[in-house]
Amino acid sequence: MARAPSSTTRERGNDVRIRSEEVKTYYEQWWENPEDIRNVIFNRLNEVVLRRIRGYEPARALDLGSGKGRILSMLVESGFSVTSVEFNPNFTADLRSRFPGATIVGSDVRTWQPDQQYDLVTCIELAQVLTHEELAQVLRDLRPFTRRILINVSNKTSMHGVWARLRGFQAPFIVTYTAEDLVRILRESGYRPAFSAGIGFLTPISLLRDFKLPIVGERLATFFEKLDKSFPRLCHLFLVEADTIPVPEG
Repeated sequence: MARAPSSTTRERGNDVRIRSEEVKTYYEQWWENPEDIRNVIFNRLNEVVLRRIRGYEPARALDLGSGKGRILSMLVESGFSVTSVEFNPNFTADLRSRFPGATIVGSDVRTWQPDQQYDLVTCIELAQVLTHEELAQVLRDLRPFTRRILINVSNKTSMHGVWARLRGFQAPFIVTYTAEDLVRILRESGYRPAFSAGIGFLTPISLLRDFKLPIVGERLATFFEKLDKSFPRLCHLFLVEADTIPVPEG
């Protein structure tokens, strides 16, 4: 007879489901929303990602957490054969309509398992909704199936991260990382960082929730863009491109 799940297991499963629904609701409202004053920084991140993507010969790519398809579109337009994994059914339906040549998988990256080789994996603006342990497991599962990964985190030691926590703006499902956390998790999971960049030494912030009453705007954030290269590990977003360390045979 199968053993009934323990109360702790049931509670953990309920917590995961609640967190997943919160993530879906938040990103449907705010992802690429023109009212999000942080878009200037997200756009700058996308520009860096696009430059890195264009440095490769078109091949097979995997995009994790595709959302509304910004990174997926970069890969497709650059000539890659792309598999996309996205767990929001509303997003996946839209992606299938917009990108008929891509393989769109409606699944949670925490449980989805790759079954083919990819030359490049993109994991952009996803890590902050995964615990450190979940991210490490995803990376370990991917390691035998890819040569390189592009991944970023939202940095808790940035001015934006500190402000969001002080004001109580940080969503309950957000998992905090530092630049050092990301590099450590990559190394421990079998990857060798080859490139990194900070984006958003100064990010637009607001006095009130939902980006109301901005006190640092786009113009000021753009003016301080030059500090991104000087202080990458203090920036709002930290991006790493890492090579896979081959899995030893036997």
